[in-house]
Amino acid sequence: SMAGDVMTGWYAASHKVLRIFNFVPRSFFGAFLPAVSKLAHATPQDLKRMIERAIKYLAMIGLPITGGLCMIAEPLILKFYGPDYREAVGTLRIMAWSLAFGFLNNGMTAAIAALNKEKKASLYLVLGAVFSGASNLIVVPLMGHYGAALTTVLTEGLVLALQIRLVLGSIPDLNLQNALA
Repeated sequence: SMAGDVMTGWYAASHKVLRIFNFVPRSFFGAFLPAVSKLAHATPQDLKRMIERAIKYLAMIGLPITGGLCMIAEPLILKFYGPDYREAVGTLRIMAWSLAFGFLNNGMTAAIAALNKEKKASLYLVLGAVFSGASNLIVVPLMGHYGAALTTVLTEGLVLALQIRLVLGSIPDLNLQNALA
């Protein structure tokens, strides 16, 4: 709302398109959590392999969706919202990258739950919220809805980095680079 109703509408339209795809990582999380929780108390190597596979599969699904959204952002926005929302196309192309981070965040969240590190992870979510609020106060007056979209992506990236750090503290030999290759 700092940038006015029109820019807020462009941002909201982009955000609603992204919400369509959020069911994928959330469904994965629901299916993955029981399996990874069971392994957390079995063998550390099996847990490590399971997390690496989860990250690999989430990336294999999330990155093409992200790229596809960037490519079809214009027809999507124009079809659902009309030509008055053409400015939302760029916003959607930026915000689509938050979806890629969001996919990976779901895998890390399940790993954190399996490792009983939810309390510390909650602190990281609070840090993400503070970062988002503070950066929006700075960036939105300068860049409008594009700045809000960029803040959304950076916040998801920050939370992912913090979650990876937390999981690596418990599983130092976790090879996320290999999982993403």
